[in-house]
Amino acid sequence: MSPLTSMCRICGNPKPTNEFALNECSNCAEHGRVAGAAFAAANPEASQDQILYAERMAKQARAHMSRKNYVDPRTFSASTGMIPQPPQPGGRQ
Repeated sequence: MSPLTSMCRICGNPKPTNEFALNECSNCAEHGRVAGAAFAAANPEASQDQILYAERMAKQARAHMSRKNYVDPRTFSASTGMIPQPPQPGGRQ
């Protein structure tokens, strides 16, 4: 049994209260089902494993990754400088 969570494990968006017991939100689940059905329609000889893999890859494309919003300290310090600049004479007071 999965614990009650208010956020989707795939996309990271909040889930409605009636979906707290589900692993993913209804949007992600539907996205996977649609991708699996489309793969099965395009490949009539596909096994169940291949269909489930297509669903999993469609969900992976929606995945929330914290690195997307992460500020890389190397690029931050390279562009802004690690040492604060002292006030310049004649500058704004």
